[in-house]
Amino acid sequence: MLTWFAQAPAPESGGWTVTTWIAAVGAVISVATLVVTTTANSKRERTKWARETLVEAFFDFVNSSYDAGQAGKDYFKAAAACAEPEKLKKLIATLDEERDKLIHVQTRIRLLAPNKTLQAARQLRRRVNDLRDSLERNTSWEEHGRLVDAIADARENFVVLAKEDMSLPK
Repeated sequence: MLTWFAQAPAPESGGWTVTTWIAAVGAVISVATLVVTTTANSKRERTKWARETLVEAFFDFVNSSYDAGQAGKDYFKAAAACAEPEKLKKLIATLDEERDKLIHVQTRIRLLAPNKTLQAARQLRRRVNDLRDSLERNTSWEEHGRLVDAIADARENFVVLAKEDMSLPK
C-alpha cells in the first residue's frame, strides 16, 4: 500500500509523484545549504587572510621602526666618535632603507587597520623622519635623546593599539 501511495500522482501536480516532489525539495535544500556554507567559508577565509596580513604588517612596521631608530643611534654615536665617512653613509643608508619600508608597510596598515592604529603608525613614522632629519644638522646629545625617546614612545603607543586590534592582552 505504501509503495502504491508513493507512486501515485500528487493532486494537481502536473504528473509529478510524491517521490519527485520530495526529491525536488531535497535538491533545493541541498543547494541552499551549499550556498550558505560556501558564503560563510569564503567570509571566514577572507577574515583569516586579513588578520594574518595585518599581523605581518604590524610586525614588519615595528621591526623596521626599531631598526631605523637603532641606525640613528648608531650614527650619532659613530659621528661623536669621529667615525669614517663611509661608516656614517652606511648607517644613513640603513636608516633610509628602513624608513622606506615603513612607508610601504604603512600602506597595508592603511588598508586593513582601524583609523586610530593608522594614526599611531603615521606618528611613529614621523618620529623616525624627525630622527633622520636631525642627522643633517648639528644635534645635541639631549635633542638626540629626546628624538630616540619619541620614537620609543610612538612605537609603544602603536604596539598597544595593534594588540587591541588583534584582541590581545595589553
